[in-house]
Amino acid sequence: MSTARANLRGALVMAGAMSAFTLNDTLVKLLAERLPIGEIMALRGLFVLLLFALLARARAFLWRACLTPWVLARALCETVTSWFFLAAIAALPLADAMVLFFSAPILLTVAAALFLRERVGLRRWAAVLVGFVGVALAAAPEGSPSAAVLLPLAAAATSVVRDLVTRRIPAGVPTASVSIATSALVAISGFFTLPLGWPQPSVPELGTLMVCALLYALGVQGFVHAVRAAELSVVAPIRYVSVPISMLTGFLLWRHLPSPTMLAGATLIVGSGLFILWRAQQLAQRERAQERALAS
Repeated sequence: MSTARANLRGALVMAGAMSAFTLNDTLVKLLAERLPIGEIMALRGLFVLLLFALLARARAFLWRACLTPWVLARALCETVTSWFFLAAIAALPLADAMVLFFSAPILLTVAAALFLRERVGLRRWAAVLVGFVGVALAAAPEGSPSAAVLLPLAAAATSVVRDLVTRRIPAGVPTASVSIATSALVAISGFFTLPLGWPQPSVPELGTLMVCALLYALGVQGFVHAVRAAELSVVAPIRYVSVPISMLTGFLLWRHLPSPTMLAGATLIVGSGLFILWRAQQLAQRERAQERALAS
């Protein structure tokens, strides 16, 4: 598959994955009003592992691939990122935490150009800069700044390392193996909080955790596939689709109204991500036209 087509497909898969992640985050924030973050991570992780176990079945190579060093390194980075981010959405309005976390695609695009030597054209750089301005506007503090704003920023930094590590995973390692290893380590980390005391989850809460597990599994599979199949500088800004979803769910469930600066910033953020998707589609169409011309 050509680079442009891989980028287009990766962008579309990333959009779906981030939508699943954002709905999962919304449900986790609801659960965090009564259950500790560690308990949520552990129980959700068990349900995710059950889903992946059904997917892997008796295919031993999927389980062996989980022990690949780069896969384990990626799982560790994801675990640290998850702790920072879930603590952030428990402490902050969902949209605020999400927008602050989206300093990550900006950092990731720069890192991809510097460390992976991906070509980033002027148009994409311009879109990334517009997105950065949007993040700066949306993150502008109102009133007394809270130390909690450091949590999504820390998650953003560790997620950059995670995504760079993901690119180092050998091509022969199945995406399912990466998802299994990641889910297992995240769940194990949650169980370390068991001595602190876990309240008994109700039946509706267990059902919500199962839905979270399904959404998280879909998100992990799509995210890993997109990052491995397409250029990071293309798929990273597509993560911005989470911003309007988190704003909508934040308003519907908690009546969190975005400030004017956040709305302005979110508009720039989403616009830059859509431009990246449009640019990938244009390049794919151009390559198809050239192939048809050569074949005729």
